[in-house]
Amino acid sequence: MSGSDRSVVRKFNPGMLQGDDEVIRQFVVRNSELQALLGVLRENVTSPSCQHALVIGPRGRGKTMLLARVAAEIRAADDLSRTFVPVRLMEESYEVSSLGDFWLEVLFQLAMEVESQNPDLSVELKKSHSDLAGRWQGPEWEDQTCAAVLEVADLLDKKLVVMVENMQDICKQADRHFGWKLRKVMQTEPSVVLIASATSRFEALDARGPFFDIFRTVNLGPMSAVQCARLWKAIADESVDERGIQPLRILTGGSPRLIAAVAGSRRSLADPMENLADLVDERTEYFRSQFRALTGHKRRVYTALVDLWQPSSASEVARRSRLDIRAVSTMLGRLVRDGLVETVDNGTRGRYAVVERLTCICYKMRRQRDGVAVVRRLVDFMRAYYGRDRAEALRSGIAATAGLGNEAAAIDQISAMYDAVPPGRLDVLQVMLGHLMSIITVAAVRADEDAQQGIVKVLSSEDAKAAMLQPLIVALRIRLGEPVRAPAEVLDIASDIVEELERREHLLRAEDATRG
Repeated sequence: MSGSDRSVVRKFNPGMLQGDDEVIRQFVVRNSELQALLGVLRENVTSPSCQHALVIGPRGRGKTMLLARVAAEIRAADDLSRTFVPVRLMEESYEVSSLGDFWLEVLFQLAMEVESQNPDLSVELKKSHSDLAGRWQGPEWEDQTCAAVLEVADLLDKKLVVMVENMQDICKQADRHFGWKLRKVMQTEPSVVLIASATSRFEALDARGPFFDIFRTVNLGPMSAVQCARLWKAIADESVDERGIQPLRILTGGSPRLIAAVAGSRRSLADPMENLADLVDERTEYFRSQFRALTGHKRRVYTALVDLWQPSSASEVARRSRLDIRAVSTMLGRLVRDGLVETVDNGTRGRYAVVERLTCICYKMRRQRDGVAVVRRLVDFMRAYYGRDRAEALRSGIAATAGLGNEAAAIDQISAMYDAVPPGRLDVLQVMLGHLMSIITVAAVRADEDAQQGIVKVLSSEDAKAAMLQPLIVALRIRLGEPVRAPAEVLDIASDIVEELERREHLLRAEDATRG
């Protein structure tokens, strides 16, 4: 599509000044999550009490777009529009510090929602909002604001689907009674359905909290390569396969917001380093604001975890931040509740990692010159491994590799190749990877585990070359059952390598069986 007729893609405010048709057209991923939320609504059509829903996912995972799409579907689908009215609150509800503030904001947004189809009612609701806003000091004010909202639901003979983003922030900024009072309404008023979002699980959801066991939870994980390719096609109007989009998926952590940023810039996927530099430049102020919002020990702990750039224990963070382990453990718990840090289950206990992985890359690239070199090596490996030439080589199948009937033969071939390759040469790396994958495959099928351990030893023997081949070395160590610590990006590539080696081994065993 031409530049003049390409629709606007809003990275931070999906649905703002956009019609429902445009929201529906742009919504090309998260379909299973959409159906889950619509399923909750349809259950509520005839139910005497309402089920409520909570969407959980870090910033940039598509929560706002998902709620905009739900609102569009409520208006478009006959069965839903007969029963529900969507009421979307702003993503940042800064004015809400009590339940009265909450219902007052619902009333305001409800007036906006009905304006196009019922302008007279909208005018009345705006007057009611203005009147209630001026009487905020009265003892019955909270009950009055809630009653005003429920009265509209009765008048319309519909249920209100109130959509609240960043519920964790509202609970934090509101008074201590807010959650319990809202829970009472959620449990007793069949005309209100709450669909909320949060960056992570928060304290009010705990067993002793006001929202315990009241929401049906929908989790937004990172996008898959298939979903990333679909989103790229929708925004850039360019088809790309899973292998071609994988470097960008890895670098962005499968974030719809970041994928949309690159796709909207019309940059080529063939130059991931430039794409990464653009993302870092565009997101620098956002990352700065995150660090500024943290203070004292909390900031030091977060910065240490960012700099470690891999799942780390509290004791490792304590050493890096030069803080007492008890203070670090407390701060890590708070950062998890803030949605900035997550616990990682990778076979080890008590590991923490930064949720937005691009933060680590941004920090490395801006803080130190050798950090840029580390990131560039990672990107160069991805270009070599996921590039078109490699994809063509994969489709051509496994080339027969002779003379690898034992451990010594495999290690000799790897050593000769390794010695001949200069570090830092992307073109040579691309060719080398093809040969390495073939030799490793044959060694795994026709030699034994000692051969694979010997290959790892050779590939790790020189620091500069080992750094260039880090994802491959990590993949081989994972296959050998060794404990591995590495950045999430490296682990993602290593996972793809492991899958490819398993496919190659399956084909080679089939060939051997046919010959045998």
